[in-house]
Amino acid sequence: MPRRRPRTNLEGGRFLLTLRQDFLLNRFHATRWNTAPYEDPHGEWPPSPWRLLRALVDCSVKTGREPKDALLTSLLGKLASVRATYTVPDARPGSMFQYVPKAGKDERTKNRDRFFVVDGPVYWHFPIDLDPEETALLDDLLRKMHYFGRMESLCRMSRMEGDAPPPNCELTLEPGRGRKPVLAWDCDIPFDMDRLTATSTMLKGYPIPPGGRQYYAILPTFPRRNKKPNVKFKATNTIRFFVSGKVLPRLRNYVDITEKIRSRALKNLYRAMGLSKDWAKMTPEQRDSVSLFTGKDAEGRPHKGNLSPYFLLEPYDSRRLLLTVHRKEPFNDKEIEALLECSNKRIVGGRWPLVLQPLPLSPSSPEKGRIWKSMTPFVLPREWHTHGKSTESLIRKHCRKVTGHEPVSVRIAENSLDAVRIHRKGGERGKPTAFGYLVEMEFEEPLEGHISLGDSSHFGLGLFRPEREVG
Repeated sequence: MPRRRPRTNLEGGRFLLTLRQDFLLNRFHATRWNTAPYEDPHGEWPPSPWRLLRALVDCSVKTGREPKDALLTSLLGKLASVRATYTVPDARPGSMFQYVPKAGKDERTKNRDRFFVVDGPVYWHFPIDLDPEETALLDDLLRKMHYFGRMESLCRMSRMEGDAPPPNCELTLEPGRGRKPVLAWDCDIPFDMDRLTATSTMLKGYPIPPGGRQYYAILPTFPRRNKKPNVKFKATNTIRFFVSGKVLPRLRNYVDITEKIRSRALKNLYRAMGLSKDWAKMTPEQRDSVSLFTGKDAEGRPHKGNLSPYFLLEPYDSRRLLLTVHRKEPFNDKEIEALLECSNKRIVGGRWPLVLQPLPLSPSSPEKGRIWKSMTPFVLPREWHTHGKSTESLIRKHCRKVTGHEPVSVRIAENSLDAVRIHRKGGERGKPTAFGYLVEMEFEEPLEGHISLGDSSHFGLGLFRPEREVG
């Protein structure tokens, strides 16, 4: 039996029937037939004509119309008798992770759930003529279609009048590289409402539902997206984030978080500058270009004067922490962008992930006060020899070395001695710990500036804030 040739989509330069579909959240999320949501490597794109037919049947039920209504059957029969073409926008694959609990176990399985990020409306083109009654019914059904696919794929669909954009996507029977599988009614066989509305229980075991056929979409190629434009930021030496999560890390584990954030910022900076991921493979000139961020020169020697950024994490309220990234020299545009990009992904800092929320960029005002209290534990530098010397005298000496001012008194809070994580230096293994103290320092005159002292001060330990004076 010879195959029927699909009818042309044009008549006098116009499509006979064009439907416009807008995804309100710019997301199309659907699971293809006979495929588990977490096992589909393709996803559904463009939207399936089979899904459209079943969605129209579902909308007819909302109007109180029986699925076997003669007018509805006539409308769907015309839509199923031709092979639709599309005008599709650029669509980028996206995904999110679902953590599904295992039966009888206190464990969760991480699964990837795929969807498409859609940049514009989808146009469906059908080379068919509809009667006025069928047109009125179609308009009524489309008004009741609020989502397409999964419920989060909110959409608005309507019949388009007037000129339509030319199609850029068609369905074919031949698979090929880059062609997406799409399920549609086989237009070579008569339409059957019973087959279309069969339940999943009735169709169990069918790779393709009876009456359906697997087509393959020939998608258009869109020009590659331009790289991010060079964004100009106001000069600043301080960038702040809120850090939130279901469970916040303990004070003794702050260095674990700041190490991860600094590492991510470095990777973002290297990528933005087109450098190698490995600092050791960079040329001396490339190492110098990032030396203010890495804190070391081309030979790997630490900079004098504490020029590298401080990643300071401190409690803010019961549900959030405050991360302050501060440096003496202002950050350049690429460094600011690299830091802000750290908020694009969650920080895995223990059992529960953390989310970074950038705060508006604003110039930092210097802090001033006579009494400064440590917000995070102070740890003595590990290279110091402390034999026979009091901790207070060592703190006083270290403060004079770093700030140029020596406090007149140093007080260590009672029962504040605790083991905390410190930054792992090159060559060290595991997660080193040291004893930290909560300290209060008082100066003869009000001191203005920024104070971070002791070991791992660039990673949040030894952060001091001035006490607000009353009156």
